Amino acid sequence: VGAGIGAIVSLVLGWLVVLIMVGTTKYFFTFQSLVYVPMAMLIGIAICIFSGVYPAWRAANLDPIEALRAD
Repeated sequence: VGAGIGAIVSLVLGWLVVLIMVGTTKYFFTFQSLVYVPMAMLIGIAICIFSGVYPAWRAANLDPIEALRAD
């Protein structure tokens, strides 16, 4: 829920910044630029999943005795 709210707020604030700085959003929201948005989102989601799953997988494969032992 928080991520969705953050995404909406950042989209609105980003659009307002573009309106203030450039005066128009026609250049930034062309079809060519919108094609890359889903691709960038998928890459970001894949990186987030990998960065969360890989350490969890490594921790799950540790021997509990080895994990608790102080070096």
